Amino acid sequence: VCPEDEASLAGALLGMKHELIRPVLIGSIEKMRSVAKTLNVSLDGLELIDVPAPLAAAERAVTLANQGVVQALMKGKLHTDELLKPA
Repeated sequence: VCPEDEASLAGALLGMKHELIRPVLIGSIEKMRSVAKTLNVSLDGLELIDVPAPLAAAERAVTLANQGVVQALMKGKLHTDELLKPA
């Protein structure tokens, strides 16, 4: 949720590279693409869900988890309480 900084986006991509996860990136697509450019990586082929507001992104992620669409949530650049509030 909100992988909008180098550490969180790189972590998600590293997990994918090692075939540990298939990330669904939820947050500001504009910010995620900007960070990807900084990291010199492409987000092509990844599922991106544009929800720019952190709390709304967390709500969407929790909904997807409750529906079984995703199996886990990974905290990116948002406050812990924003991620936990919708849960």
